[in-house]
Order: sequence, then structure tokens, then C-alpha cells
Amino acid sequence: MKNTFSMFLLISLIYCCLSCTDSESSQVVPVIPPCLQAKINSLEGKNEFLYRLYELKTQNGILYWLNNDSIADEIESIFDSDCNVVCITDCECTSNNQCETWVTTSPRSLLWKNK
Repeated sequence: MKNTFSMFLLISLIYCCLSCTDSESSQVVPVIPPCLQAKINSLEGKNEFLYRLYELKTQNGILYWLNNDSIADEIESIFDSDCNVVCITDCECTSNNQCETWVTTSPRSLLWKNK
């Protein structure tokens, strides 16, 4: 009986040690390309606008959308990780560089917002 209790206690202790996680190490820190971080830094303190940076998981890989929800018809650019403009969106203008629908309807995650 004493042996069984010791074994149960040992298994319980091992289970508790393996099932616990450090909450800080389990949080994913978003990786923002340095050139986009520089754009974000230039927007800091401009509180009159509501900016967001989204990571888009598209059929052509990861792209980034610097979105301004404050203005209804502003040209917003979709960037690659080197800050090259892939296409533009949210504009009623005529452009050869207009994004196709699959770009902005791709799964996205919020990486940064100023408010």
C-alpha cells in the first residue's frame, strides 16, 4: 500500500511539472520587418488617425497591410517584408496596381495598432 501511494505521488508530481507552462514564454511576439517598424515609428503620436498593421497570410506568402481606419478613401499599401509595395487597396481611384480581392480577404492577424 505504501509503495502504491508513493508511485501515485511520483506520477502526480511528474504530471504537474510537465503540464505547467510559463505564460510569458508561451506568448508569441509579433515580428515586424524593420522597414515597417520605421513606418510605425513615424506614426507614433499621430493620435488623430487610427492605424493598424496586419499580417496577411496570402496565397503568395506573407504580406503586410498598413491600414488607416480613420479615412474612408485613402490609398493604403500592401507591402512585402522588404517594404516593396505589392499593390494598393481601399481607394476608389483607377490604378494599375489595385489589389486583387484575395489579398485583403486572406487570413490576417493584427500586429500593431496606435490606439
